[in-house]
Amino acid sequence: MKFNKKILMISAATLMLVSPVASLANANTISAASVKKVSYAKQTTVTVKKKTPQLFMATGGRALTTGKYYKKGQKLTVDQLGGMNILANSSPDAYHIKGTDYYVWAKDVKAKRALQDIDYTSRGLTTVRTNKSKAPLYSFYAEKSTPAGYAFMKGTDFKVNGAMYLYNAKTDKSELYYHLTNHYHTMANLKTSPDFPNRFNTELVDTGDAFVKASDVNFFSGKKLKPINTAASAKDGSKIAILENQEADLKDLLGKVDSVKNSVKYKLSSSLKRDNYDLAVRDAQTQVNSRKLMSTAEAQYLIWSLKTYESELDGAKVKVGNMNKLTSNEKLAIGLLVISVYGKNTDKESLYGYAKFNKGNDKTFTLTIEDMHNQNKVVSTKTMKTSDFAQKR
Repeated sequence: MKFNKKILMISAATLMLVSPVASLANANTISAASVKKVSYAKQTTVTVKKKTPQLFMATGGRALTTGKYYKKGQKLTVDQLGGMNILANSSPDAYHIKGTDYYVWAKDVKAKRALQDIDYTSRGLTTVRTNKSKAPLYSFYAEKSTPAGYAFMKGTDFKVNGAMYLYNAKTDKSELYYHLTNHYHTMANLKTSPDFPNRFNTELVDTGDAFVKASDVNFFSGKKLKPINTAASAKDGSKIAILENQEADLKDLLGKVDSVKNSVKYKLSSSLKRDNYDLAVRDAQTQVNSRKLMSTAEAQYLIWSLKTYESELDGAKVKVGNMNKLTSNEKLAIGLLVISVYGKNTDKESLYGYAKFNKGNDKTFTLTIEDMHNQNKVVSTKTMKTSDFAQKR
């Protein structure tokens, strides 16, 4: 398939982050004693102030209603508070009702105790931001692996899912790195951007399994990551052959790949998360099948990679009230799930999949996949069972 690269011309000035600077000339002095430390509860009781809809969360943190309501004066036990996506410039807070898949708008209830506000869609994720232009990428062996002719801009955000020390045998040095969660990133094409970093053209590039040096980025958001090893163990582990228990772990993890791929959590995960798991499996199988003697450090990384990417699979069916008579929001939730499962954006293709229900028949829908790089040409159409994407609540 011929790939038509979509080029974006961006002015560096438009990417500058301007932080508000407060004038201190007339600022009031606040003593530490006057600031009370907030104590957050793990759960609390809320009282409904007025009739309010029962919510459920669809793919992408989208807030949808079930068609049912909570009554004024009703008490609910909640255990999380966070913003939900309503396709607007804001994400209103909603409480998660403990032991259920439902939520209620925070503005419509009164809480007995405070819960810490989280971001439902990014919980568990970590983002770092480059602190310089042309921050290089590295391989597991701490050698530069940035695709030739491309570069990252200062201020580029990376989703990372691990921190670890990598040993470079050529320099005899171990340093701390972050592992990039995904394999595709937007980069500046240096060949078509002679004025980089002031102005540049960008492309989506396959960067492979890569790391960024901790000193080249700043923590931006999410959970803080603890290194899975030490500088000393990274060096020592590179010189010690794989251990028996590591061989057993790799055998077990690779032995259950078929089971994982047949599971709902794999099949209904986004195409991105499935691809990440597939690549981790491929890399591990390649290493195991090669004649090269694997080191303890290499085995530790492969085991970590397989476990991590399996844990990131989060596919789940949409829960509905009546499989034979779906509400409009239940159909919308299934549609959002289908987009996530079948949408794909790489350096070679950009696919978009969507569901269309036929009037009077909710048991099946038509799945259409289009090629967005080829004027939305229809690649395929197929009749799908709704039961493969939804289940009775």
